Amino acid sequence: MTACSTSEGCGTGIFDSVVRPSDPDNNLVLTASPAFGGIDVAWSLPTVRPYAVAHVLIYRSLLNTFASAIRIAAISGDSYYDKLDTSLTYYYWIQVVTVNGTYLDVVGPASAQARPVISRVIEQLSGQIDRGMLAESLKASIDTIPVLSAGLAQEVTDRIQGNQALTNTINQLQIQVGDNATLISQETTQRTTQYSALAGQINALGTRTDDNTTAIVAETLARTSATEALTLQINTAQSTLEGNIAAVQTFAQTGITSINGTLTQIGALYTARLTVNGLVGGFGVYNDGSTVEAGFDVDTFWVGRTQSNKRKPFIVADGEVFMDQAVINSLTFTKLRDESGSLLVQNGKVKAQYLQVNELNAGGFTGWGWPTVGSSGGHMSSTGLLLGNYQDRGYLVFVADNGFFEVGKNGGHRLTLTNGEMWLTGNLNGAGGTFSGTLTANAVNAVNSINLANNSVTVQNSSSGGGYAACNITIPANVSGTIVAVASSSNANTYGPGNFGENSQATLTITIAGNSSSITTQIGSYVANEYTQYAFPAAAHVHQVKNLGPGTYTIAASGWGTINVAAFASWK
Repeated sequence: MTACSTSEGCGTGIFDSVVRPSDPDNNLVLTASPAFGGIDVAWSLPTVRPYAVAHVLIYRSLLNTFASAIRIAAISGDSYYDKLDTSLTYYYWIQVVTVNGTYLDVVGPASAQARPVISRVIEQLSGQIDRGMLAESLKASIDTIPVLSAGLAQEVTDRIQGNQALTNTINQLQIQVGDNATLISQETTQRTTQYSALAGQINALGTRTDDNTTAIVAETLARTSATEALTLQINTAQSTLEGNIAAVQTFAQTGITSINGTLTQIGALYTARLTVNGLVGGFGVYNDGSTVEAGFDVDTFWVGRTQSNKRKPFIVADGEVFMDQAVINSLTFTKLRDESGSLLVQNGKVKAQYLQVNELNAGGFTGWGWPTVGSSGGHMSSTGLLLGNYQDRGYLVFVADNGFFEVGKNGGHRLTLTNGEMWLTGNLNGAGGTFSGTLTANAVNAVNSINLANNSVTVQNSSSGGGYAACNITIPANVSGTIVAVASSSNANTYGPGNFGENSQATLTITIAGNSSSITTQIGSYVANEYTQYAFPAAAHVHQVKNLGPGTYTIAASGWGTINVAAFASWK
């Protein structure tokens, strides 16, 4: 997506609402979708003459009325990300502006609510998890174990004495020798009343030596009433030694509650908890009839096989997630970084030391070939490089196969390199430089001098005048040089029959450092307005003087008509 660079748009034309035959159709489909930290606005392109779209205007409002909307962007493309930090509902409209300057009818609305940014979503989900029933169950300590660890024999005695009034069946086997004791106990409870029924069973197995104990307790409970149905199964295993305690407990519970025939609570919970010297962890699953939640309260979590030479494909450790290989259909991220740090994608920017791609398109480009008029951007592939747009602005093109290179502006000057030759339409300007090879030009206009390696040529400003012209040229110190002068005369002077005879002659003379050379021209005649007219024709002459020492020399030319003289000097 490319934003327009002007406040009124990127297209051309007169900008009105009169649809022209060359305009695209307006059968667009507009959608708005929630995204992290904003809303994704997308639209389909016209099916008829899509190339005639200059840009698309986007409008937004909190109300479902276009009159309340404001324009937020002008886009060359088919999508726009509207960055928002609010959960309000926003309405969107779009309007196509064509390359002819036509404003098509407004399309819309489409609406959506932005999702929070990713970091805030993680915080919200974490809070919901911590407040949920599953997390609270996993965080709770294993209450049964401390009682048993304090005194296994006393626990058994208390259970027996406390249940003598109930309809219980208690079977136990206890052996104690000194400070050593063992216990096997089975307790069954049944109770039925007019309003409820209850059945429970507790099986215990334990040993004790001094203050060191082990115990395994399995407790099962089932209870029903007119408004409640509950099942509970708890299995606990514990060991204590020299003040250290380790315990594991599995907890399974189902419960349904209703009031006046209306369901108020339903759920199924399963947890496995482990505690070692106060450190509690485990995993669990909870289903409340609308959602199913699973959680692991652990420091390290992994998925994979346990065979040797196998790398675990998924590991969570120290708050970080490690994946060996991942296949992801859709990925939204805040920051993406490779292991070496040579590639970083953050805040919509890519920073990389190396990129390997088959094709790279930017702006209005979709492949090798110039985009539509009004678009710009770039393309890079094995075919070559394209920048700008040849059709309506500055551009650059490089073709890899034949080395063709050209840079210029549509309708203006350009520089072309092809087949080992350079072509320039325009002026070549430079402060200095070196040229090797043969330079061919229709004309060379030098302001001061043209310097060639091992042989310097200086061109002095030429001079002209009526019948006479002169200019100076300087040969530098410590060299011996040659001066070449070129002079010309025009045929502008025309004389009547009494001025010159038919055999009159005129001389064009060049003088260099007192050394002169001349040419003589015969006068010519012609008839005009019944009179015979005489004129000296145009002529040119070249004179050269060699072996001149350092100094400034005057080069003069005299003759008829307008005289033009130019001098050149060369030395070694």
